[in-house]
Amino acid sequence: MPHIMGIKIHYDHRTSIAPHLKYSTLPTAGEYNEFVSLFRDKGRGGNGFHECLNFAVREAQPVRIYIPPTCFPAKAKMDDDFLLFSFNYRGTDTFPPSIIGVHGGVKFLSVKPGGIPRPDHHSIEGVDVPLHFHAEAPSYLSTLLVPAIDYDFKHGIYTPAYRNWGYGNRYMLPEHAAAIIGQAMQNAESALASAEIPKREALTRQLDVLERINLRYSLDVKPSRGSKRTDPKSKTAGLPDSEIGYLGERFIYDREIETAKRLKIDPSRVEWISQSVPASPFDIKTVRRSGEREYDHYIEVKSTGGDELNVYVSSGQCDFFRTRNDCGTFALVRVTDDGPKLLEELNFAALESKYDFVPMKYKLKLK
Repeated sequence: MPHIMGIKIHYDHRTSIAPHLKYSTLPTAGEYNEFVSLFRDKGRGGNGFHECLNFAVREAQPVRIYIPPTCFPAKAKMDDDFLLFSFNYRGTDTFPPSIIGVHGGVKFLSVKPGGIPRPDHHSIEGVDVPLHFHAEAPSYLSTLLVPAIDYDFKHGIYTPAYRNWGYGNRYMLPEHAAAIIGQAMQNAESALASAEIPKREALTRQLDVLERINLRYSLDVKPSRGSKRTDPKSKTAGLPDSEIGYLGERFIYDREIETAKRLKIDPSRVEWISQSVPASPFDIKTVRRSGEREYDHYIEVKSTGGDELNVYVSSGQCDFFRTRNDCGTFALVRVTDDGPKLLEELNFAALESKYDFVPMKYKLKLK
């Protein structure tokens, strides 16, 4: 199951950058030193601004994230799924306490503060401290929240109620994530009406990301009243293939976990292998029982977002499942706004009997 977590990061103090473009551009040496001076002279912010690229979105690449040393989860695993909300580190009159952004589908690149060194072109002139990234998230699940959401840690709306936040991270429940996503959608919808073109583009993208997060994590946030921005029927149609695939796999994985529990089989024997080995010929290794015998069973999940079945089977998958008719199946799943639904589950022999395998590409070989 995903972990929902809030982390405290420094605010982007630069007045030269529009709110919807914050945390996406490296500071100049002067801007960086100004940030440090605010901390050393006035106690505002912190002794560094390594979060400056936490929302540098490149649509074809994952968003790389700097995680402050105190914010690492206690038991992060490389293949764990995190929904990460960023909170202002310290409030001021100019930057009050607020929730400023969200990353979904977060994977930690390192479980230690050392992290992954940034490439040379990410260095800041005059800054000797080595900069690192510690996690990454798909660009289509990462967005700033504009406008930011006002936050009071005592209220218990967006996080559990705290006497004080303290240092580092805070774990949250789905109800808190839903409250944040719902409020962010409402704020963005309200801002759209009067936004100029650049900000309008950013707000439209933000709403798309929030809807994907809502669907991925089953938060069940309803569209704001009177919203006509998106035809509800088209939500899943706009999802990337990788996200539709994830939703289908998670649906089957959750089913297998529940089946294992019902049969009193250790759920740890169900492995969502594609989350750590994407090139595996199967997505999930689970357990089946026949009489007193228990045996491993392999499932390849094929998901589609439309009415027409649109899935692909690799030659490696054919080779793997052809010899495992008794312990391997293809689960065909359709993902809609109502959630994933299993269409049918077939072994390779049944799949080959029911469907034509249409070749889509050829390898060139010299004559």
